[in-house]
Amino acid sequence: MNKGTLWLQVWRHHKVMNYRLVQETPVHVTKVPTLEQMTSITTQDIIHFDKGDVIGWKSEANEIIPFRSSPVIVGGRGFWRLGSVPDPGGLVDWGQGEFVYGRQYAVSAIIAHNSCPYFVRDGQMVTSYTVVIDDAADLFTPVITVSVKDNDDNSTLRVSMETESIYFKFNDTSYKVYTVNWLRVGHYSLLIEATDPCGQSALAQVFITVVDKNPTTTQEMFLGKPAIVWRVGLPLSLGLSVICLGSISLYACIQWKRGPNFPASLNL
Repeated sequence: MNKGTLWLQVWRHHKVMNYRLVQETPVHVTKVPTLEQMTSITTQDIIHFDKGDVIGWKSEANEIIPFRSSPVIVGGRGFWRLGSVPDPGGLVDWGQGEFVYGRQYAVSAIIAHNSCPYFVRDGQMVTSYTVVIDDAADLFTPVITVSVKDNDDNSTLRVSMETESIYFKFNDTSYKVYTVNWLRVGHYSLLIEATDPCGQSALAQVFITVVDKNPTTTQEMFLGKPAIVWRVGLPLSLGLSVICLGSISLYACIQWKRGPNFPASLNL
């Protein structure tokens, strides 16, 4: 093996003898090993492939990958030598190249199964997120940020919101859900999908509860003293009220058109 830069490639069959260069990753050989060199590449340089893809390589003027001669058998195994190589995405007619017999090159690919992406929160894998926000939130207020990981490659994940909403949008760069309209009290559910380059995907639900920042209150007289009443609406005129006298006692009553009967106080 010689020193230099080696580009590891993946080719995908297009039609007849046409192949498309899917991806290439440079590897810089700075030392000449005696037997074998194991080279690690960064996450963003991981090569993705499909069944049936073909590996290849290109190098500078000198041969970098060593080979040994093998018996020349017409119709036997060999390799294609191409005169020029396009940028990734380009097509090449391999029929215009030279098929070389009688060489065995010391190069191979170690293949690992693709793993699915997954959502996390506080370091734990999750399938849903829950958040509460009040209805007075300004426009473009961040509601929640989802986090997605993939043991293969985090840099090429595509994350999107699959739910149409007039209140919330999703930023596919920062992974933030944010408001785009004035909110109404209620419950909302959004579906977020993460997909890796191999088509494996994961889903997560975002459950958002919008609460009333300023609930309706009234002030009434109770036992000769002013009382603040928070009213929780129930059907018809039947309502549940919680009455606060000062800071020491809570009173609860069932009112039927302002009936006069109240139960005893509940001291806290």
